[in-house]
Amino acid sequence: GQAVFQLPVGVSTPVAVALFFLPLLLHVVTAAISALGARKSTRAYLLALGTAIVVHVAYNLGVLSYAFV
Repeated sequence: GQAVFQLPVGVSTPVAVALFFLPLLLHVVTAAISALGARKSTRAYLLALGTAIVVHVAYNLGVLSYAFV
């Protein structure tokens, strides 16, 4: 049961903590971007949603490129 709480080889504690909290931060930021656009108009919301999607895709690509280095 303790194997679940061990860090993978080569991953430091700060990196593990960052990888744990970064998804939360990502979703807070993308939700805020969308919400700010929604406050103005439908067009602004669609632009903000597109921006949030681009931010999310960039994050995903960054995480995947780090995972497969």
